[in-house]
Amino acid sequence: MKKEKSFAMKIIRVSLLMMMLGSFLFFILGQLYLPVENRLTDTTFAVYEADWVQVLPDGSKEPVEVPGACKAEHAEWVTIETQLPSSQEDTSICVRSMQQEMKIYVGEQLRKEYSTLETQPFGSTSTMTYVFFELFAEDAGKTLRIDFMSDSSYAGYVSEMYQGQYTDIVGHFC
Repeated sequence: MKKEKSFAMKIIRVSLLMMMLGSFLFFILGQLYLPVENRLTDTTFAVYEADWVQVLPDGSKEPVEVPGACKAEHAEWVTIETQLPSSQEDTSICVRSMQQEMKIYVGEQLRKEYSTLETQPFGSTSTMTYVFFELFAEDAGKTLRIDFMSDSSYAGYVSEMYQGQYTDIVGHFC
C-alpha cells in the first residue's frame, strides 16, 4: 500500500514538473519565434514647438518662452497665442494645467475649457491635469489662443505642450 502511494506521488511530481518545464519552454520559445502582437509603430508624439506671444492687457504683444513664465499677478487671466502653420494637419495637443483654469481657442472658436472653480469641493483648483484638444487641417493659418488663470504660485506659468495622436501622448505619460 505504501509503495502504491509512493509510486502515485512520483507520477504526480513528474507530471507537475513536466507541465512546469513545458510552460517555461513555451514562454521562452514563444518570445523567440512567435510574431509580436503589440508592436509599437512610429509614434507621432513630439513637443509642440511654436512662436508664442503674450497678449498684455493694453493689447500689446510680447514674446514668451513655452515652457516658461509670463508676466502675471495672482488670479489674473493671461493670454498667449501663436499662429498655426499653413500646413496644419489633424493632431491632438496636450497642455498641462498647473492649478490653472484654461480656455483654449482656435480662431474665435472655444475649442476646450477646463475649470474647477464651480466644482472643486476643497480648494479652488485641482492640483494638476492634462488638457487635450484637437487641431484639424481646416485650422491652418488660424490663431491658437490659450487663456489661463491661477491664484496659486503657478500664476503665469505655462507648461510644456505636446502634439501627436492622443494614444501616443497618453502612452508617453504611462
